[in-house]
Amino acid sequence: MNRRIHPQFVRFSIWVIGGVFLLLLSIVVFGNVHGLEFAPDTFARRYYSYFELPIAHVQVWPVSHTPQTSPLQRLLQNKKYMTYSSPPKRWDLVASYRGSSLFTLGPAEVLRRYVDAVDADDKPYWLTWTKDHPKLARIFWPEIADLAQQQHYSLMPDLFDAASCAKDPVLLRSELNRILSEKYESLANLQIKLERYDVAEGLYNKVLEYEPTRAASLTGRAACRKRLEGMKTKRTDGH
Repeated sequence: MNRRIHPQFVRFSIWVIGGVFLLLLSIVVFGNVHGLEFAPDTFARRYYSYFELPIAHVQVWPVSHTPQTSPLQRLLQNKKYMTYSSPPKRWDLVASYRGSSLFTLGPAEVLRRYVDAVDADDKPYWLTWTKDHPKLARIFWPEIADLAQQQHYSLMPDLFDAASCAKDPVLLRSELNRILSEKYESLANLQIKLERYDVAEGLYNKVLEYEPTRAASLTGRAACRKRLEGMKTKRTDGH
């Protein structure tokens, strides 16, 4: 005996199938999230991608990664211009997109903008510079790597500017010391105002790596240690 399918069930099934199709289509068309990440430990990059529900922004598909190796990264590794830690301990965001629309610029975008810069002949500027100035590169790139590993990307532009104008390794070393000591001291002073004395002490220590006799940072570090010791004493007395 043939059972007759009720028309309402047919219509309901069509609606369900149509709704699922439209949902999947909207996810594929509008739900693609993708971007670029940077590993400060290796200077590697990787693209990432996943799908999410549009509007709700709920992830519905696992993240996939596609590694990218640049000629500059290979050169820095081969020449041992930096200390590497592989696999990377951390990936910093460069940029993230929903579809074709940019929605987040990460801190590492500062570095990407420089290392991807091209000259008048459309050749990678910093790749060429590194090949042409090995003595300068050996001084410059370890400092950039150190800033990246500490997530101090905002301090990099002045270093790139100094390196692009440099001719003498000794003068470049002196200029980088000056720039970094001033930048770190400024950050330390800000942390003092925020009463984050442990962070400030660490930043003053960075200053003194570049200028061991810098009076303001010696004074600032001593003040931080005094404050921290006082806070430790209060906690001990409280017990």
